[in-house]
Parts: sequence; C-alpha cells; structure tokens
Amino acid sequence: MTKPFDKKPLTHKEQVNLLRNRGMIISEEHRHLLQHLNYYRLSAYWKPFETDKESHQLQSGVNFLSVLARYNFDCELRLHLFNAVSHIEISFRANFAYQMSINHGPHAHLDESLWRSEDIGKQNLCELQTSSNDRMKHTSSTFRIPTKNHSRPYGRYAKSYPWDYSPSYMTTWQLSQRDSPLPLSTMLATKNSVRGSIT
Repeated sequence: MTKPFDKKPLTHKEQVNLLRNRGMIISEEHRHLLQHLNYYRLSAYWKPFETDKESHQLQSGVNFLSVLARYNFDCELRLHLFNAVSHIEISFRANFAYQMSINHGPHAHLDESLWRSEDIGKQNLCELQTSSNDRMKHTSSTFRIPTKNHSRPYGRYAKSYPWDYSPSYMTTWQLSQRDSPLPLSTMLATKNSVRGSIT
C-alpha cells in the first residue's frame, strides 16, 4: 500500500530550522543558498551523514559549509569533465571530417554507400540541410547580415556544403550512422590526432 505524501511546503527559514533540529550547524545567512540551490538538491550531500533514515537525524557536528563544499566540488568536477569531453568531441569532428574529405572527396557525405543504409543517409542529409539553413537564418537575423536566398538548399554551393564543413551541423549520433570505409592507416591517423589534442 502506497503512503500518501503529507508533507507541507516549508519556507526557507523553516528549512533552516528543520536542519538545525536535525543536528546541522547552519546560520541564517545561509538561507539564500537554500533559496537558489534548492533544499532537495543539497540534501543528497548531507545524506551520508544521517544516523537515522526515518527521522533524518544527522551526526553531531555536521556543518552546512562542509556540505556546501562537497556540492561545489561536484559542480567543479562536472565542469572540468564537460570541458574535457567538448575538446575531444570537437577534435573528433575536425579530424573525422578531414580524413573523410582527403579519402573520399569534399562531398563524401552524399555517397549513400558510406551510410549504414540509404534511408538513414537520406534522413540525415535532410536534417543537415534543415539545421544548416536554420543556422544561416539565425546568423543573418542576429548579426543583421543579409542573405540572398534561404530557399537555396546549400547557400552559395551548387551541389552541397563540402564535407569538412558539414560535421559542424551534424550530431554525434548522425556521424555514428556511417560505416567505416576508412582504411586502418586513416583510422589510426584520426585516433592519434584526437589523442594529441587532449595530451
């Protein structure tokens, strides 16, 4: 049988008092942190100090600043990881585009034999055209740069955007839907280039 939720909402002042009653050392000046960070977001960081899971009583001497330090460490770690992953992703896109262009020409992405299936190829090319045109319109409106004709599928290119330009508009999932037509030496060159960007 499920238990009905009967807890009433607490003001930030009442949240401070509740934490004090449970044994936490916290001052009134920390109330704004509960306001901007959210009680339940921070609660994950004082859970390890609970001595009773039902009453949520805390160990003696638990300080709110110590809990906040754990939260800040988590935030900084997440930012560092996101930063590292973004460098790897950008390097992968740049080097993958370079190797595809060198080995299969500037319009390798139009070669349906390089996609996992014809349907996936057509779908991704349609999405590529849409996203690139949307970006052109956004750039034009944001920076007030006149564009001659948004209805042209690829702007000033008669056939399509070149392959080394296209990955900027493609998601990682779209890039992953290609077979691996590259020879081993080319794949190793891409791998080594990406590795060099993060060392």
